[in-house]
Amino acid sequence: RILRDTDGYERPNDGATCTITYTAKLADGTVFDAREAFAFKVDEDEVIEGLDRGVSGMKKGELAEFTIPAGQAFGAEGKAFEAATVPGDAAVTYEVELVDFEKVKESYEMDTAEKLAACAKKKEDGTRFYKAKKWKLAARKYEAGPKSLGVGEADWAEEEKREARKLKLACWNNGA
Repeated sequence: RILRDTDGYERPNDGATCTITYTAKLADGTVFDAREAFAFKVDEDEVIEGLDRGVSGMKKGELAEFTIPAGQAFGAEGKAFEAATVPGDAAVTYEVELVDFEKVKESYEMDTAEKLAACAKKKEDGTRFYKAKKWKLAARKYEAGPKSLGVGEADWAEEEKREARKLKLACWNNGA
C-alpha cells in the first residue's frame, strides 16, 4: 500500500540500482531490521523476492508498505537478525522509501556492442542462477537475453549477427 505518492511515472527496470530506506517488522510489530541508504540491484537476487518486486513497482520518493508472505520472504527456515529472529513461515512487513534509482540502459539506447554484451551478461546470470537452483530467476534471465538485443539486426555486420544468433540459441536452449 502506498503511504506517500509522488509525481512522475519512472520506475526501476531490471538491473537498476536502487537506494532505499526501510524498516522491517514481524507481524507483532517487532522491528528485526532497518537500514538507511541501502543499495541493491533489482532482479539480481540481492534482497528477498517480495522486497525486490515491491521496490521495482515504486517511483522515486514514494513511501510504501509491503506485507510479504513467507514464500517471498525468508521461507520455512526463517532468518536470524541482530535485533530479532524471523521465525519460519512468517509473513513480514516492510515500510520502504525509494530514495533514488539508476536505470540500466534500454536496448534502444545501446549500440550493437552494448546489446551483445547485455545479452551475454543475461545468459551468464541465467547460468549462475541455474547452478544455484534458482530456476525462476534463471528462466527470467534466459528469456531477457534475446530481448536485450532489441531490433535492427539487419544493419549489423555479419560477425555481430553470428554472435547474436549464438547468444540467442544459448539462451533459448538453456531456458527450455
